[in-house]
Amino acid sequence: MWSGLASVRRIDTGKVKYVYYSFAGLYVAFGIWPHGRQVAAILAVTHNQEDEEPVTRIKHSFEDIIRTHLHNKITRTNCVELFLLEGDAQKIASMSNGFQKEDKMKSVKLVIV
Repeated sequence: MWSGLASVRRIDTGKVKYVYYSFAGLYVAFGIWPHGRQVAAILAVTHNQEDEEPVTRIKHSFEDIIRTHLHNKITRTNCVELFLLEGDAQKIASMSNGFQKEDKMKSVKLVIV
């Protein structure tokens, strides 16, 4: 009987961590994380090669939270931008939202780490 409870406890702990990190991502994505909360995140953005201007504009507005920025061509005409971010959760959410509002972006994915 106790061995069964121990295995349930391990599963629940894993589920709790999964749920916590899922909600953390939602909080930041929807901009409801408390101000001043410091987080680390990865932001991936894909776009057509000729649509580089919005990326440059948004990137320069958030230089204080960008730790690393990688640019790579994944096809002849498509690019991916990978940002490693660290800083205030609200500011990270604002950067992600800025890319999401741009019609020229193909996809925007934010992951809290």
